[in-house]
Amino acid sequence: MTDRTYLVAEVKQDLIARGVIPSPQTSNEHAFLITAATAWRLRHDGAKLTRKASGNNHRYRGVDYSIDAVTFLDGWVDCLIKGGPPANLNTPSWQWHPAGPPAPGTVAEPFDLEAVAPPVEDPPVDEPVADPVAAPPIAGDLVNLSLQLANLARYVQLLAQQFQGINDSLARDRGLIATQLAALQATQARGLTNRYVGALTVPPPPKT
Repeated sequence: MTDRTYLVAEVKQDLIARGVIPSPQTSNEHAFLITAATAWRLRHDGAKLTRKASGNNHRYRGVDYSIDAVTFLDGWVDCLIKGGPPANLNTPSWQWHPAGPPAPGTVAEPFDLEAVAPPVEDPPVDEPVADPVAAPPIAGDLVNLSLQLANLARYVQLLAQQFQGINDSLARDRGLIATQLAALQATQARGLTNRYVGALTVPPPPKT
């Protein structure tokens, strides 16, 4: 592996110049930012960030990383001497350690520190699941829906009764009109008959 100490030094100086980290550095975060920017610069060479759950590490956006190690397919490199507290020297270096391919879950893709967020990592196995007790509001919604449907059914029934009352009233009115019309026709018929009968002359009986 080619010595890249010069690159680590360039990255550190650039972060200081742009105000990303102070000089001198005072925390594990500052050391990690140097390591993360170095891995990003070497991403095309297969560089990965090293995940580390304890010890000399830093939690960045929910993921624990080593503050001074960059991993490759054939080994890993310690790129800072006395990185982080208490010394906080963060001296650029390139201490190569040959090894086989990293085990699954021990590395992460490098990311640009200027980006909004790093790539989404797989959630840890022991991540708590949602409380099943919090889900049942659907049952309450179903009850409300059932009540609304029952009210709608009663409203439809009331409308049906009103329509039936209207039909019955119309039927009674039709019957009354028919009766009145028949009486009127009968009265007219009697008046016409009396008029013709009154106009007839009854001859006297013949003499014998």
